[in-house]
Amino acid sequence: MIYHHSSIILQLVEFLLLLITEGRIVFEKPSNWNNAPGWPAVKIRLTKRGAEHVKQVGVKILNEEISQLSGFQTLHSFSEQGVAGRVQLYDINVLRYSPPRYTSVEFVPPSYIVFQMDRMDIALAGRFAGTVALIPVTGSVTGDLRQMSIRLQTKFIRAMNGYIEVKVVGCSTVVYYSHFSISANGALNGFVKMIEARINEVIRRKIPNVFCNSLQRIIEDSSPRLFRRLAFTNLTDQFHSINLIDNMIINKLFRRLTKGLYIDNRNIANPIITTDYFETQQKGEIRYENDYRPTPFNPPAMHTGNDSSRMLYFYGSEYLFNSLLYHAYEGDRMIVEIDETNLPPQYQSIVRTSCDNSQSSSRSFVSSLCLGMLIPEVAVRYPNLSSSFVLLPHQIPEFRFSKDTGSIDLKSRVLTYINENERRKQIMVSTADLQADFRLLVEDQKFAAALKINKFDIRLHRSAIKGLNSNSITQLAPLAKTFLGPQLVKALRKGIPFPLKDSIEFINPELIIRDKFVEIATDFRLGEQKLREEVQKAFSSVFQN
Repeated sequence: MIYHHSSIILQLVEFLLLLITEGRIVFEKPSNWNNAPGWPAVKIRLTKRGAEHVKQVGVKILNEEISQLSGFQTLHSFSEQGVAGRVQLYDINVLRYSPPRYTSVEFVPPSYIVFQMDRMDIALAGRFAGTVALIPVTGSVTGDLRQMSIRLQTKFIRAMNGYIEVKVVGCSTVVYYSHFSISANGALNGFVKMIEARINEVIRRKIPNVFCNSLQRIIEDSSPRLFRRLAFTNLTDQFHSINLIDNMIINKLFRRLTKGLYIDNRNIANPIITTDYFETQQKGEIRYENDYRPTPFNPPAMHTGNDSSRMLYFYGSEYLFNSLLYHAYEGDRMIVEIDETNLPPQYQSIVRTSCDNSQSSSRSFVSSLCLGMLIPEVAVRYPNLSSSFVLLPHQIPEFRFSKDTGSIDLKSRVLTYINENERRKQIMVSTADLQADFRLLVEDQKFAAALKINKFDIRLHRSAIKGLNSNSITQLAPLAKTFLGPQLVKALRKGIPFPLKDSIEFINPELIIRDKFVEIATDFRLGEQKLREEVQKAFSSVFQN
């Protein structure tokens, strides 16, 4: 009976030790986390130079679409001098179009962008059907508009859902000359010709509203699609472009870290508009799908200045990285497992307790090592077996920007197991402290990083092998730096493609590390095909319905 109770006590002790070593450390918020809300973690600044390029490309595509318009229709009701009716214009085609001779875009604080096109000419032809004083009338119409100018004032504000909402708050159209020739079928043609001048006067008065309403629908209907793409960016597909097939350990870690990963870039405030630039104020929180935990800290302030010499600026707070690390830690996505099954053949000896003494000139220094050589006590106690390691972060990692680099501190438990008689037996628990610097890079239309591991210290926490101490395991640290370091360096250097690569090409981007944030200043070239598709969708929704 005494033996039975002792066995139960031992099992309870072993269970408690397992909880202590493998269980999650209770979360404690670091004292240096920012608690003050209200600051964006991402800002995107479009300058006057950038807006001018967007305008040039946009006007080019707009001219293409206007010149090719055909088959659209519109319905109008009218009541003039006691004569009421309805007329449907259909099969309307653009016969001739001369693009505007002058265009401009202007930033107007605090919330407006003004767009202007001057001196366009357009000739139209189509058919009509309607009723005038209850009498049905059909026929054809041709129109000529010359020296037409349009001025649009749009307002940009943050909507309740965090998207940017674009509203046309002012529109004026001036037409210096217009004439429509109308031919009715049947006996009413003579009557229609008699009142053609009056009809032209009515059309002249209605043209501004017709054009303004059409442009308003195009802008307000199409802009949500653009800003929705900016508000939520899926990062999983971006990371999947990194080919890590040659290293199963790093590959598994990256896949776990990036599965379901996205950036919540909803706007937290109205965009800032000055005379020199348009700038968004975005949340910039990186998290995972179906992870509803709020990030328990906020972005610090980014003091970004008023730079506007380049076409586009991106500002990203260190909060981006720390929100990712928080959710990855809480979701157990930072665990690293090392065993014989996921090591390349040339490195499998590292986890064996006894070394292969055979000589081979092709063997590298690392491939000639084994765990028993690094820790002789393991070779004596567990000869000719295989081991495995599990790295468990036991504190939320912290990322910082300072002195032209990014740095990260990571504290982990290292659990060491022996595979004996098809059972895994824990023989050692160690503490590993890693400190590394990142030099962020932008190259070949990718974000990448050059990694340098400055510190990798391992200390013994507890062991099942008598006589083992921290000095006994000191050789594990340089081995980890030699083996894992280059693999991480290689993976990070491959980089991930810039977002929206089908829509925009960055030209000569320059990356600068500031205090607590990173700045990317660049020129760019819009992808005309993607923008053309968006404009075509907008035109179709307005003119084909």
